[in-house]
Amino acid sequence: TDTFTGENIQQHSLAFEKANVVFNLAVAFAMQGAKLITDTSSDVDLEAIRSAFACFRVAADRFHFISKNFMHPPSMDLQQETVSALDKVMLAQAQECTLIRAQLEKKKDVTVSKLAQQAALMYSGVFDNVKSIADSHHLPRGWLLLIETKMRYYQAMAQYYEARADNSKDRYGIAIARFSLAEQHAREATKLVGQFAET
Repeated sequence: TDTFTGENIQQHSLAFEKANVVFNLAVAFAMQGAKLITDTSSDVDLEAIRSAFACFRVAADRFHFISKNFMHPPSMDLQQETVSALDKVMLAQAQECTLIRAQLEKKKDVTVSKLAQQAALMYSGVFDNVKSIADSHHLPRGWLLLIETKMRYYQAMAQYYEARADNSKDRYGIAIARFSLAEQHAREATKLVGQFAET
């Protein structure tokens, strides 16, 4: 069954079976990674973040494998554009783990800012990639909204931490401008969050 369309697909091919097994493995790793960083029963710790990072990287690797080795799938969820987009989503989530880890380890503001900038950049690329195939590949509409929200959130975070670094170096004018920019990105992210109920 196609993950996104719900269409029942049958093909008598070992390659198709292999691609489906690898796809399901990727999804299982992605779900485990998400569970590790969103488990509300306890505080997120470094070990959970490391494990989540590994899960997202393995999931990305599996999606990448499918995109390079299974060229003519009969279902939308296994098409190269779809698994390539999923690969990029997993890599962006792995970058989030790196950022969270830096925050938990109390890294310098400049370091956290650079990691947040990279996360924002990765989500920007993911947004463009997913937007180009969302309708034709029947991807859930909420995905674009979530991806754009994360992009804006990490843009805000990057500016915020850069502003803190500037402030600590007595560059108050630059810090104020960065804090204002961080607030602007945060407002945009907040507006997007308000649209979640509509999807």
